[in-house]
Amino acid sequence: MQKRTTLIFFVLIMILLAGCTAGQTEQDPKSLVNQFYSELLVYIGTPGQGEFHNPMSEYAYRSNPYLSPSFIKELDLLMEKEEGLVYDPLLCAQDVPQYLTASEAAVEGEEAVVLMTSNFPEQRFTVHLQHSEKGWLIDTIDCR
Repeated sequence: MQKRTTLIFFVLIMILLAGCTAGQTEQDPKSLVNQFYSELLVYIGTPGQGEFHNPMSEYAYRSNPYLSPSFIKELDLLMEKEEGLVYDPLLCAQDVPQYLTASEAAVEGEEAVVLMTSNFPEQRFTVHLQHSEKGWLIDTIDCR
């Protein structure tokens, strides 16, 4: 009897969890980019204060759910260069900004572009997203 009650309880929990996630919508491009950079800055930490991580040298970007497989391959190729990186291709900077701000996304079909700014004067870069079966993914970051 106890096993049956436990099984029924487990099935009910699974049904409730499925119902909770069924109505969720995917993130829009701006929200996804904001989430990506928010988590990235937390991961990096504050230089000179406590733990500091480098997502590039630690290859943490490889398991990031916000990046497309093709962009991860592009980052891998950058990491293989003998001369190394002169700036962080995710932040488009040598130093870690205090904050990053995303503009509204320009969406055209399955592609979107988000303009980024930071606390660094004159820093602007674009984040390009591609829509896939997984939703929106960052497909490239243009630091120019």
